Amino acid sequence: MNGAEAFLELPLGTLVALGAGYLSYRAAYVGRAGHHTQTDVVFVVIVFAAIAMGVSSILSTPAAPDAGVFLGAWVAYVAALLWRKHISHRVAKAVRERGYGDHDGQPSAWRTMLADQLKGPTRLVVYLKDGSRLMTSRLADFEHLATGCCILGEDGSIAMYVTDAYDPVSKDWIVQQPYDPENPTWGYEFTQIPANEVARVEISRPN
Repeated sequence: MNGAEAFLELPLGTLVALGAGYLSYRAAYVGRAGHHTQTDVVFVVIVFAAIAMGVSSILSTPAAPDAGVFLGAWVAYVAALLWRKHISHRVAKAVRERGYGDHDGQPSAWRTMLADQLKGPTRLVVYLKDGSRLMTSRLADFEHLATGCCILGEDGSIAMYVTDAYDPVSKDWIVQQPYDPENPTWGYEFTQIPANEVARVEISRPN
């Protein structure tokens, strides 16, 4: 029996718990896991799987041993969302304030910014290595779109709706039109900027 066959022979409750553990890990750390080692992933999955199995064991009965399996998986997933949205940054803040550590575990300031639960940005300016700049002057104007107002890639790449472009020759900002009302079927123009073309990023946020 190979590893895959042995895995599939596990009880339903164990399989569901492990699946819930992995999905919960993805929910808790998507966009933040670039520095995680394989050991980190395994242990975090086990923690969320243990939550699922714990809830399942409480709710299940001898007559219906799998009654709480899927509810346990749901609880683990909700716990992951709560960890991402409300708990993780509070724990990190408490650790820093008590002097137990001054590092958030992220490998760069960019990753820290992506991981922190900060208020939504209001303005985005990207300086390119050729001397030009691209700006979204009011990010809130694009929040309703499926992609959100912008995408800040884990690798440093950026996608944005350009409303203004700076010409280094004329030294003027030129208004751009990411949406053409005369051609509404085209939708909104979304500009992608590779990380190796970015020299500097300015992000404005509310207090």
